[in-house]
Amino acid sequence: SKVEGRQEIDATDVQIKQTEASTKAREAALLQASKAVSDAQDALVRLMADAQMTVLDEIQIIPATAPSLEAEQLDLSKILKIAMDRNPAIQQARSAVEIADINIRVAENQRMPRLDLVASTRTQGLARGRKTAGNVLESGDYISYAVGLSLEIPLGNRQRQAELLKRRLERRQAIAALQNVADQVAIAAKEASRRIQTNYSEIQVQKDAAEAARIHLQALEDSEPIRERLTPEFLLVKLQAQEALANAQRAETRSVVDFNISLAELARTSGTVLELHQVRASLATATSKNSVVE
Repeated sequence: SKVEGRQEIDATDVQIKQTEASTKAREAALLQASKAVSDAQDALVRLMADAQMTVLDEIQIIPATAPSLEAEQLDLSKILKIAMDRNPAIQQARSAVEIADINIRVAENQRMPRLDLVASTRTQGLARGRKTAGNVLESGDYISYAVGLSLEIPLGNRQRQAELLKRRLERRQAIAALQNVADQVAIAAKEASRRIQTNYSEIQVQKDAAEAARIHLQALEDSEPIRERLTPEFLLVKLQAQEALANAQRAETRSVVDFNISLAELARTSGTVLELHQVRASLATATSKNSVVE
């Protein structure tokens, strides 16, 4: 390196080792970054579940589009309403309440008096011989009919009363579970909305920080050709400026990623993941095509 080249001039062993440590740290960071890219590619291939690609294949995935940087105006009341209507957990809890209502109606019906209509018909064949009796049976001359009502009035009926109380308790538990899930979804939606706003503001801050670090490094590089001599102190400052720029760029990228993750989390909480990825229209088209074929 340039610092090692000045060892015989004015670079001390401490400065040289400091430069080597900085270089090795960057090499280690590069190795970790390469591993993270490979891990992300394998995870994406597995999630895609494409028959033409497997994790055993050596595949390099290159993103064709940049992450989203658009932030729509968030209406918290509208977000909460959509989440209450479409969140899968709330829909499941609401279905549990409906099932509990059905169970209560069934239990109430079981407590009521039971009135049944009973009807029967019977044909007979009587004779001394089997053959003669069969002929009489086939003739249909001896047919009897019976019609009646069967009334059952439960007295006490503690078992069915206990069943009704049990079903009512289950309904109260289902309502409590629904309220608990609704509170959790509301909190998650509000937190996701705040994260989106925070991440969106952070993107601009990190972008300004990266631009400032770039200008600082550019100024050092522009002054390098006109300097009388490249001192070890200047070279170390340049290394630090390069590292600061790399860190600022990583922070900017991380803020963009966090922003998109927050958008996905809000869509998951509000039950609009399909709309986020524009799947709704495709499903509707496929459904209409199937109906035409049928």
